[in-house]
Amino acid sequence: GAVQERAIAEEPAVTVPEAMFPARRSADAVARLKSARLAATLSLLQTWGFFRSDMGERTDGKDPAGLIRQSGLQSARLPVDWDVLARLDYPCLLDWKETADDFRHAVALVGLNATEAVILDPLMGRRVVSRPDLPQHVDGDALIVWKGLPGITVPLRARKGKDPVVTALQRSLQKQGLLGGRVTGLYDAPTRAAVVRLQSESGLKATGVFGVRSYMVLSRRVLGAKAPSLVKKGVTDPLAPGKE
Repeated sequence: GAVQERAIAEEPAVTVPEAMFPARRSADAVARLKSARLAATLSLLQTWGFFRSDMGERTDGKDPAGLIRQSGLQSARLPVDWDVLARLDYPCLLDWKETADDFRHAVALVGLNATEAVILDPLMGRRVVSRPDLPQHVDGDALIVWKGLPGITVPLRARKGKDPVVTALQRSLQKQGLLGGRVTGLYDAPTRAAVVRLQSESGLKATGVFGVRSYMVLSRRVLGAKAPSLVKKGVTDPLAPGKE
């Protein structure tokens, strides 16, 4: 049967958590941080080629999660692990605190190497931050967006008989040279072995379970240079001409 992994839900319609603000929070502060989240989301979507010339009235006041869905992208929240983020290799949103007592606001992480990170901060502009300094500023999970593949959804659901989602997964694994067996529609031993190979080649824990991280790295293999890279850009400008 299909193997299940804990679902990491798509980000709901964005609300600003109470924990984001100290007791002195004001309506102006709430509005400013909501605006920052929208701006950071637009910066993230721009790395995918969306909204590069559409920053005015058509996006002003929009729901960030709705803009992600409008772009046709998947989204998931993952715990911040810098090594895993580098292996997944997607730009992402982070919750940032400049100081321990500061408001938490959204920024886009668009470049990462062994020593530095590139942050697009709606409140302070483009910044290059020392990688060792990142943990003291980041609070909460990373929101990653990626392009879904036709017919594939996660988590896989246990069901009797052939599963069209598994069939789509097997075909994608075959095209990537990861699955040598035939397409059965069943999460069988060859399929599990193909997922283990995918995970091992991508630097992920080789569990044989096809979950959201495995989906992300499979999508990256399929899309190649059409997907934005977090690590290949390093500390260069991800929006500069000649990106692809």
